[in-house]
Amino acid sequence: MLVILLQLVITLVQSTTRTPECLHFSSKTQGNNHISQGFGKRIPKPTGTGNECSHNLSHWLWHETEHFRTWAMNSTFVTGVRDGTLHPTSFGIFMLQDAIFCLEMSKSFQVAANQLSDGSLKSLLEHEVKSYKRCGDELLTQWHIRNAPAIVVGAECQEYIDNHVNATRDEHPIYGIVAAIPCLRLWPWIGQQINLQNHQYGVYTDWVNYNFDPTYDGYKKLEVMTNEFYAKGLIDKDKALHYYAKSIEGEAAFFDSVKP
Repeated sequence: MLVILLQLVITLVQSTTRTPECLHFSSKTQGNNHISQGFGKRIPKPTGTGNECSHNLSHWLWHETEHFRTWAMNSTFVTGVRDGTLHPTSFGIFMLQDAIFCLEMSKSFQVAANQLSDGSLKSLLEHEVKSYKRCGDELLTQWHIRNAPAIVVGAECQEYIDNHVNATRDEHPIYGIVAAIPCLRLWPWIGQQINLQNHQYGVYTDWVNYNFDPTYDGYKKLEVMTNEFYAKGLIDKDKALHYYAKSIEGEAAFFDSVKP
């Protein structure tokens, strides 16, 4: 019986995708020089002068949050699939939460889209609504889950979701795009780092190669939109950094929430 169960998990690992194509084929500052994390860690706030930003806000945001990328790269989930050592149960727990993450992101994007009557931003937001919904539904189907509300996500995943909900509920809809970029850019960046190490990933090889595809660049259209709005004076740089940093922190914390 144990052998049969293990074979089933391996099959799900090999077929489960939270792919870039699926999506894109688709807190306030506290204390001195710190961002309130909400994840049990306090990490120094970036201290750039602001002059580096120019009109390329997306590049500046990525640069200022490098420490979170390092955290994500060294997280239990990423190192576990990289080395082929992550316990199958932990992989399954992560993927089920990720399905809920995608579905909740879809709802959050819809909130932002509903604030606009037309235009390129509304079109991009509606595209994200459909992409994240499709991704979440596909994950649940792959794992034979019919009742999504029965899945309870962990605190790290929930706080990651909440950051995007706060952005789309409380701010101009463009901040929903800003807060979504880290999710789409971090995964291929991780793939680039892993490929440099030339690892074989055991049972996770197919999943890593597909989901951490280093050639994926679908995030760029969100960055283009972000930079256009910033150049027009419609994005506050510090506010953008707040939501962007909380999102990439959310990715890292979610990755690190699973047991080895």
